[in-house]
Amino acid sequence: MTLASGQSWPTAILVDSTNVYWADIGNGAVTKVALCGGTPSTLSPIGASPLDLAIDSTHAYWTNSIQGAIVRAPLRGGKASTLVMGQFGNAFAVGATSLYWSTTGGGVMTMPLAGRAFTTLVSTTNECPHPPNPPNECTYPPAMAADATHLYWSNAGQSATLMRVLLDGGAPTTLASAQDSPGALALDATSLYWVDWGWSDVIPPSWQGYGPNAGSVIKAPLSGGAQMTLVSGVSPCGLAVDAASAYWTDFPESFPNGRIMKVPLTGGTPTTVVSSEGEPMACPIAVDATSLYWGTVGVSSRVGVITFTGALMKTTPK
Repeated sequence: MTLASGQSWPTAILVDSTNVYWADIGNGAVTKVALCGGTPSTLSPIGASPLDLAIDSTHAYWTNSIQGAIVRAPLRGGKASTLVMGQFGNAFAVGATSLYWSTTGGGVMTMPLAGRAFTTLVSTTNECPHPPNPPNECTYPPAMAADATHLYWSNAGQSATLMRVLLDGGAPTTLASAQDSPGALALDATSLYWVDWGWSDVIPPSWQGYGPNAGSVIKAPLSGGAQMTLVSGVSPCGLAVDAASAYWTDFPESFPNGRIMKVPLTGGTPTTVVSSEGEPMACPIAVDATSLYWGTVGVSSRVGVITFTGALMKTTPK
């Protein structure tokens, strides 16, 4: 089912009980549409350049990839406001009362959602240029997530680890080390899940890892403990979990336009849920109790007119 056409390159997708929200860096908009479809509503100003996206009960938040800004707007629609500028990290998350974002060197900053001055939650001495180049000579967090008590993030590059820290600060804890190139994260009540990009065709070769975790979907207990590989030998990018399965967008050479796969949270044989026969899939993915949501990438030009041919998609059941 097509929920929205005329998209370019969705970079983040989220879902709540009534709507799907997505960021599209190509058309420069943050948009929502009802779960059952209908007319999409744009939440962001024109040219928002959104890369990452988060929501809470009242607002949508996104990163402006050009300005290094984190911006928010009411979910019901209304004026957008900039919370912070000039912060060119790679990931951010929203807690109940505060905003959190990474720095290009693996540090973490925080600021109350009320908008007062920001402070350092996790310090670093390993600052990187933006974008990190070469990426394996510094640490950069590509993904971040929060629950009621802790903040979690993946570190790629020089320090390839999975980390957590209390939302109000303290010493960070390493949940998993000796990774190759950890990327997207997902949380449930007991575990942290991540993809290790490894051999992924969508990641430039200089960014890839080639060790034992490369090309895997992995989980570890939130409280610490041994990691468990749910599946290996894949080319994962985006990630989402529900009560039974982990889902990821997959880009092997045999499926150049991408596919969506799933595996039980206890591990087992992966299965293909969706294969793209038309426009290439984008990386992000989202799930709810009944459905799976993803995007496709598409831009065409004819006689100087640019047309966006990508879409936001839904399949039920998943």
